Amino acid sequence: MISKKKQKEFFERLYGKEGCNFRKVNGKVVWKCKGGLSKALSVKILKKMKVSDADMAEFLTLCTLHGGHCDCEIIFNAERAIMEVNGEKAEKSSE
Repeated sequence: MISKKKQKEFFERLYGKEGCNFRKVNGKVVWKCKGGLSKALSVKILKKMKVSDADMAEFLTLCTLHGGHCDCEIIFNAERAIMEVNGEKAEKSSE
């Protein structure tokens, strides 16, 4: 499993421009995500972070178990649950 520090970095990157790119446009929050079961952005970020295929599969399975079926749902659902297990607050998912 990837370290708590790397998990936190992953969520920050997935939230940001290289990931879902959550932002306000004309007063509305918008983001990019293919939906369905696509975790393409997550995989791309984890590969850039040099996470092994085995650790990536285990972590993405954990995300799915916590309702993260696609990239944006990892932020909406899984981040909070995983960060709470790590003893930390998920700051960005409440924005």
